[in-house]
Amino acid sequence: MSTKGMSFYQSKEYRENQRLGQLKRWKSSGIRYDKGYRLLYRPDHPYNMQNYVYEHRLVMENHIKRYLKRDEVVHHVNGIKNDNRIENLELMTRSEHSKRHIPKGSRVGRNAT
Repeated sequence: MSTKGMSFYQSKEYRENQRLGQLKRWKSSGIRYDKGYRLLYRPDHPYNMQNYVYEHRLVMENHIKRYLKRDEVVHHVNGIKNDNRIENLELMTRSEHSKRHIPKGSRVGRNAT
């Protein structure tokens, strides 16, 4: 199939990028991706970053019926960054999240050798 006269949005490259979740910005839908995480356009959200908010944070906020606190993190249980089903999300503190991702026995910090 020839790609001559085909727009980027119809191209094989676009479809592949979209499939992999690596498309950085899809202007028509208000969706962006950052390192595999999906962001949604929410200019009125009090903690937006340049008008965008991570979707997993919005899902958790909707579930607990409040905004997340500054020290709260939403963890993806199965490790898939764009799987934002509530059953795959776990609310924890930053400290708990760090401990979850640092292997036991690892030395991290100033006194690490």
